[in-house]
Amino acid sequence: MENLHRPTAATAFAHHSLVWVKRGPGTNSLKSRQRPARCTVSRSRPRWSMQAPGGAFTGPTYDFIIVGAGAAGSVLAHRLVNARFADGKRGAPRVLLLENGGTLDDAPIYEHIPLGFSQLLGSRLDYGFYSREDPAQMGGRGSLYFPRGMGEGGSHAISVMLYVRGSFLDYAFWEERYGATGWGPLDVIPYFKRSESNERAESQDAFGAKSREFHGADGPLRVCNQRHPNPMSLAFLRAAELEGSRRNPDFNDWNEGQEGIGMYQVTQRDGRRESPATAFLRPIRGRRNLHIETHALAERVVLDEEQRRAIGVSYIDRHGKRVIAHAACEVLLAAGAIGTPQLLMLSGIGPGEHLRSLGLKVVRDSVGVGSNLQDHAAVVVSHYSPDPFQDDRQHKQLYYTELLGKDPWTLFQYFALGTGPLTSPICEAGGFYHTRADAEDYGCDLQLRFVPFFSDPDPYKSLAEYRSGGDFLMNTNVRPAGFAVQSVLIRPHSRGSVRLSTVDPRTRPIIHANWLQDPRDLRTLVNGIQVSRKIIGLEPMEEYRGEEVFPASVTDKPEEYVRQTCHTANALVGTARMGTGPDAVVDPQLRVYGIERLRVIDASVMPKITGGQTGAPTMMIAERGADFVKQTWKLT
Repeated sequence: MENLHRPTAATAFAHHSLVWVKRGPGTNSLKSRQRPARCTVSRSRPRWSMQAPGGAFTGPTYDFIIVGAGAAGSVLAHRLVNARFADGKRGAPRVLLLENGGTLDDAPIYEHIPLGFSQLLGSRLDYGFYSREDPAQMGGRGSLYFPRGMGEGGSHAISVMLYVRGSFLDYAFWEERYGATGWGPLDVIPYFKRSESNERAESQDAFGAKSREFHGADGPLRVCNQRHPNPMSLAFLRAAELEGSRRNPDFNDWNEGQEGIGMYQVTQRDGRRESPATAFLRPIRGRRNLHIETHALAERVVLDEEQRRAIGVSYIDRHGKRVIAHAACEVLLAAGAIGTPQLLMLSGIGPGEHLRSLGLKVVRDSVGVGSNLQDHAAVVVSHYSPDPFQDDRQHKQLYYTELLGKDPWTLFQYFALGTGPLTSPICEAGGFYHTRADAEDYGCDLQLRFVPFFSDPDPYKSLAEYRSGGDFLMNTNVRPAGFAVQSVLIRPHSRGSVRLSTVDPRTRPIIHANWLQDPRDLRTLVNGIQVSRKIIGLEPMEEYRGEEVFPASVTDKPEEYVRQTCHTANALVGTARMGTGPDAVVDPQLRVYGIERLRVIDASVMPKITGGQTGAPTMMIAERGADFVKQTWKLT
């Protein structure tokens, strides 16, 4: 195991078949007989470095190495590849992007179909993590399922595509309570706008002018209104208004505030899923200064321990060969809330006692690495339609079942016109509520998401069962007609952790979500069930509403139902938080404390989770992080 983490010159020779090549009198250089690993981009011609501290022979040298091609890594690669050194001598920086999953070009067609979300969970695009939990706290369950995106685009590539930034107070609290100086609302808005090309901002009317205050019109990421809202989604909004909720035309307009109900905007382009890979990576894929290695497992950050500086990354390529790439400028970790703390700890940066217990050398005792894990827990209220197994199933454009993918008109709508039910993000309508579960909380604690599918208590389990029947055309599942309302705990008080299970980077880390540790979180989800039932029971939903199946068929005690069935809404953050204090891992410029030339730029730096889906804030963090990197290295 020593050789796995601290390779010697001998192991480097064994892995790379290196030979000496004469360059001139008295000089030698390294050249590899190893056949280059197939990767997405191989136009760059990196130079070769001779040795790293300790005598380990290294591979190619780049200016920047980015670990992870998810939401943050895609943005970073886009911004750095398009930059140039201001001195005019070095040209564009050379960038290596490492991704453990596959390339976007290899992704199946259903990854690009919005309603194909039902085919993504449990697929090869999903890490499919499981946590370890206290059964007494989770209604007898000892583990929870956490889908995480594997491949270019990351978790946002397997998400429901909602574009939600959270409240302006989220970012005010980052700055005021956590010491994340420079991350206040006015600081982050320009970076949100830089990323997006929002359909609303393109309008030339008064609404468009108002939208341009908070939205960008010429960024890489396409954000738009939904093309084919389900009639039940519109009825749900009418019912919510009767219940007393106000219409909110734009959840991302901070002048309006977050509270209220409406249709969600989505990351789609011409009816197809828009992910960070399609928006940020695809336009730069052919650049000569970009090298993308997919199916590359990062083992550790290579550190010069004397100078306490990151100098490269050791990774295993698609052929099982170890490569040690050198970073002339910086290493940028963008592996997400699970991958980033795992890699930091494998590199000797983390809680000292935990690292020593596994036999790892402690380079930097950082107690915050892997702590502060936060997520959006959720529960559903699910109803059959009035006739769930007979006539209602034939109303394919209303009740979405497995029949939808076999309908010729639906397929024509999508492939020829870019519209129809296949453009649905699954969670179409909803809103934000302050349930007063915590009277002192600064903002909404609950998000509702209306789903025009019948769902089991865990919708991911339900969708996985749907997928088990085959693809859109071949699916043989018999799914009842109905709908569901998902209640999402958007500002949890409970905190979890990520820890190493072994020193083998191929071994999955230990995740403790620790949901519901704080009783306020349980109260919010119980309140969510009550609000959902109240809205569903009103007149606009009457023609669609049949029997309540969940929670009714499970228990009449909402607290028990929450403990037994709550599930992730796919928003893990916080395990390498930025700011000040003993548990802060990175400073406000995202530099790892105590280690030079190493930054963390992804969702793990969020001190507190934002109130809404975390894809947009993660891309904002990467936009801002790219600027920090460019300022440090004088890139224009």
